[in-house]
Amino acid sequence: DCSSASVLYFIVFILIVFLHSTTDVGCMLLTLRCVEEQEKAMALGFIQVAISLFANVPCPIVFGSLIDAACIHWA
Repeated sequence: DCSSASVLYFIVFILIVFLHSTTDVGCMLLTLRCVEEQEKAMALGFIQVAISLFANVPCPIVFGSLIDAACIHWA
């Protein structure tokens, strides 16, 4: 049954998104405290570029393949 795999997928997805959102502010504060005053804007920009390249670009591809692999029988 495809519905049980979908429910499990969404539960795991919501848990991961919740855990990620709780660390977002802490990572930004840590970055702002660890760099010098004149380099704070560059550090935040670099982190956003790195997140975009290594997380936001491959994420839809990986999650799409997981959804496709979760259910063999499509209605």
